[in-house]
Formats: sequence, C-alpha cells, structure tokens
Amino acid sequence: MSFELSEYQRKIKGYFLTHPHNNMAIEAKAGAGKTSTALMLTDLTKSSDVYIAFNKSIQMEMKAKLRNPKTKCYTMHGLALSVMSYNLDKLHKKYELDNYKVIKIVDKLFEKEYKNSKLHTAEMRDYLETNYLTTYNLVRLKCVPIEVENIEYLVNDMGLFQNENQCTPPLVQEITDWLQLIDEMSIEDFEQECKCDFTDMLYITLKKLQSKEWEIPYWLFFTNIYCDESQDLSKLQYSLLPYFKRTGGRFVFVYDSLQAIYGFAGADCKATQNIMRMFYPIERFELPINYRCGKNILDYVNDQHRAGILPRPNANEGNVIKITEQRIHNYVKPDDFIIGRINRDLIDIALKLIKKNFKIYLTDKEIVTTMVKFVKSLKKKTVSEVTTFCDDFIKAQAKITDKSEIAKNAEMLEKVRTVKILLDSYTSSSQAVNNFINYIQTIINTEDPTNCVRIMSIHKSKGLETDNVFVLHEGKPFVNLARSKDMLQQEKNLSYVALTRAKENLYLVECSEDCGNNEENKKEYVSA
Repeated sequence: MSFELSEYQRKIKGYFLTHPHNNMAIEAKAGAGKTSTALMLTDLTKSSDVYIAFNKSIQMEMKAKLRNPKTKCYTMHGLALSVMSYNLDKLHKKYELDNYKVIKIVDKLFEKEYKNSKLHTAEMRDYLETNYLTTYNLVRLKCVPIEVENIEYLVNDMGLFQNENQCTPPLVQEITDWLQLIDEMSIEDFEQECKCDFTDMLYITLKKLQSKEWEIPYWLFFTNIYCDESQDLSKLQYSLLPYFKRTGGRFVFVYDSLQAIYGFAGADCKATQNIMRMFYPIERFELPINYRCGKNILDYVNDQHRAGILPRPNANEGNVIKITEQRIHNYVKPDDFIIGRINRDLIDIALKLIKKNFKIYLTDKEIVTTMVKFVKSLKKKTVSEVTTFCDDFIKAQAKITDKSEIAKNAEMLEKVRTVKILLDSYTSSSQAVNNFINYIQTIINTEDPTNCVRIMSIHKSKGLETDNVFVLHEGKPFVNLARSKDMLQQEKNLSYVALTRAKENLYLVECSEDCGNNEENKKEYVSA
C-alpha cells in the first residue's frame, strides 16, 4: 500500500480478512477516502470479484485504478445488460436498445385516444405525456406495484401531474389504468421485438430472474461484491444484487446516508436502511475522517448537519466566510466553484459575472435546454407575450395560500422565474421569440471549461472538490419542493454535499433582494 491506513481502515481490513463470508457496510463520510479503502480491499483477494460503480464515468475511473486483474468493474446497468444478452443469445435473439420506446408507446396511445377529441389541447397532451413518462419510469425504478393506493402515494410524494400551464390533472384511477396499459405494451414490445430502454435493462431483467425464465451466466457470479454509493441505489438496482453473488460470497456496501440525493432517479433516503434489512446479517463500520476540508469547514458542517466528520491529523484550518452575492466578483477566480440548488440562481449569477467580463462555464447543460424547451412550450410569438405570461403567472401564484396548491405549482414557478431572469437580461430590440431562444442558447457557456469560473448545481458537484467554493443561499436546504419527509431529508442532504466540496475556503453567499430572488423566495431556504 502506498498510504498509511487509519485506525478505521485497519479495522475494516482486519474484519475483511478474518470473516470472508460476512456482509459488510461501510459508512464513509464526505471526503473520507472511500475509493482508496475500496481499492485496498480489492487488493486482498484472489477470487473473482466485482466493483459496482454508480455510473459510467466512475466505472471508467475505477477501471484505471483497480490493480487486481481478478476484480471486474461494472455498473448495475452493465451487469443487467450482460444477463439480458446472454439469455437472448440462447434464443438466437438480440436486444434492440430504443430509449424512445416508452415515448413512442405513450404517443401512440394518446394519438388513438385523443385524435378526435376537442377537449384536449396540444398543451394538455404534452403535459399528460410528460407526466406519464416520468411516473412510469419511477414506477419501474422504485418497483412500485401499479395499484391505485401506490400510485396515489407516488404522485403526491414526487409532485407529479402538477398543474402546469393550468392543465387539470387526471384522477388517480385514470393514471393507474394508463400506467398498467403502458406497462403491458412495453413488456409486449420486449417479448415480441426485444426492444428495451435504459430502465428496461434492469426492470425486465429483474422480472425474468424473479420468474426464473432467465439465469445468470457462470462468469457473472462473484465472491466479493463491492457496491459503491449504495445510498443512491434505487430499489430496482439493489433488488438485482443478490442474483450475482456466489454461494459463500459476500457484499461490501460503501455509502454515506447524508449524501442520498437522487430521489428524482428512483432512490430514496431509506435505501441504506432497506439494504441493512435485506442483506442481514451485516457488520457495520465507519470512515469518519475527512481528508479534504479544513477544520473550520468541518466544524461548520458538523454544527449544521450533526455529521460526526473528523478532520485529518494534519488538516489545515480552513475558512468559512460569509459574503453577499454582490461581492462574489471580488473573490471568485478561474477554477473556483459556485454551487446552487435552484437553476434560476445559477442562471442569475452566470449572467451577472458575464456582465463583469468573467469567463464562466455552466456545468449543467440541461438547464439551458430545459429553459429553451419551456419557452417553446408557451407557444408565444413575441418576447412581450412571454414577459406578460411570466409576470401574470408570478402574480397569480403570490395570491395562492393553499400549501398543497403551492407545492403543485412549485416546479412551474421555478421555470417561470428563471425565464424572467433571462428576459430581464435580454437587451435586443427583436421581439421574435426565436431570437430570444437563440440568446438563451448562446449567452451562457456550456461547452468549454478552460480557465473558467465553474457554475454548477449541487447534484453536479457531488464527488468534486476545489480550493474555493461559493455556496449560494449559504448552503441552506431549499424546502419549497419538499413534499414528504424523504424529500425534505434529500434537500438537507444536498446542503451537506454542497458544504463539503471546499478544501481551503468555503464562502457562504447570502443572496439579497437584487440577487434575482426576492424576500419571499429567501423564506424557502431554512437552516438544516
């Protein structure tokens, strides 16, 4: 080993060597060296093992770092796809990857159902199709049985079928019936033509293994299965895991429950608890030493989140500095991070830095594409019409007092506020909406990160670090989108992730009235 093990790593190593058949769970705090610990364990075996990476980029990174040639590296999708290919090969068939498969199914259903209906506008159809697609994907990822009570809970919990563009949401029974039909047609597409989308790789593979129609090829049975970022596994993913373990083998889960932030991708904050129950008995360990942040930064994180993170023995002091948004340009420089929870804040700060001649790079390219799609969906011909729509919508929402109605419209309101910020910065005399759309697509750099201030969402910042990090709204959790205890916890977890990115200086940015966020908006952020 090229580094000195901590007392916590020595304990993990000792148990790993002396209890080769026992499952292990390692709670690794932010910056605690989980990758080096995992690499240490993979070096200790001579068996056929697998390291399961959270996504493709981590898989490529780990493939380069793994020293033991007998340890393979897969994503869960990669494992499931190998099983699918193996079983179809035996039938002399091949899968056809079509990520538009479910979109085509939903589009076909709506074309047939509403072809002659005058009750549904193009906006209503788009609203319904978008929500059915999102809901069906979550049904698969969360392994939710398509029954009325389950769908009602999912719709309310995730804020689906919001009252976007003033469209009336369907009844839960109707939603359930449509989801059942979509599911039947999707499975039929696979049975007849072997068509599958990205989620089907997992969903159909699990169904086939559960029904014993398919089997795992011998080369995909492993003795030690190391599972990275376990807190962000969906139920669909961790339900597949037991099928890949050899008799007498074991699982090693590495996770940080305070970094569970992928609710939109089917994960929830109970994933680690569910894993503990599902893979019981399991021995728990901790990696509490943070090797990234200065002492003062960790003190602040512990005070805010009761995280129990310890500094490394030779940790620098680090600084936690509170500044107003107007002063960012006095401190920020290339390669620094500016991190925010809400897209409109990222757009706002990007535009202000551009105005001050800073070169910026917006990591989240999809923010721009989402805004373009939204403006197009409004079907307005002039910039003035878009402005009027935004102003009227914001005023209408300000009059609503019912909390459930406010929650339903929260996502729509965020889009409108973001477009309003872009409109306020639009100086062209052209009233053509296409010119405004072109402005959105070109004003903010999403392509070249060279020598730039990096602006990103908290989700994009996970796993990254740099010397100086500016966290908007002082890193407080955003509660406006939290519709359940689990979603509220994820908002708090996002705050934890944001505050643990800085090595030297953590800047807590107070967004004041002219930050593109009024006083009412500031109330949406609360202390952790």
